[in-house]
Amino acid sequence: MTSISPWQWVLVALLVILGVTFVCVAWKLASGAPRHNAKSGVLAGLGGGLVTGFAVGLSQLFLQTSMAESQAEQSWRASVQMSQTLRGFTPGNHSVKGIIFAGKDLIDADFTHADLAGAIFRDANLRGAILAGANLKAANFIGADLESATLAGAHVEGAQFHGANLEHTLLASARFKDVRANYATCWPKGMPPDLLKEVIAEPYMDRNGKNFAASKGRVAPCVKLPGGW
Repeated sequence: MTSISPWQWVLVALLVILGVTFVCVAWKLASGAPRHNAKSGVLAGLGGGLVTGFAVGLSQLFLQTSMAESQAEQSWRASVQMSQTLRGFTPGNHSVKGIIFAGKDLIDADFTHADLAGAIFRDANLRGAILAGANLKAANFIGADLESATLAGAHVEGAQFHGANLEHTLLASARFKDVRANYATCWPKGMPPDLLKEVIAEPYMDRNGKNFAASKGRVAPCVKLPGGW
């Protein structure tokens, strides 16, 4: 992102110093002999002009910098949104709020501690992705492939995992309250019972119209079902 360069800060500092110096000298002259009043007025005017110029210039500088940063952020978001393949993707210092990741190839992406509340990852390929400590509340992982991904310490309360593949996914310390899943959801082998207890099971119907009663899902090894991931 664009930032204010060191020489610009130096120029600003010089303007401030000069302005304050002129004002101080003008005040000193004004408090002395009457013959110095004219000089003090000139110096006060110069000092005031420099300080005013500093304020205006600094405001413009910050405005230009802010606009450049905003344009760069918008360009980055548009590029991410339009890209279908984002292997190894990481947001860095960018915000991913509002970006739709549905159907994208996000193999080995790194979303550690990212704010992805309500994010849409429907049918996305998240194999090997890292979402440790991320805010995934109410996120949509319907049909997503999360094999070997890391959700350790993630907040997934209210997230949807219908038909998702979580084989070999690391779920240690993840918050699973009110998570929704169905028979087509494939949980990792050894899924912690305390996490599974918090899952809300919903009915599942495959593409052939076969109806399965509400189930918290299957345990690895996973087998892809009609209408599943």
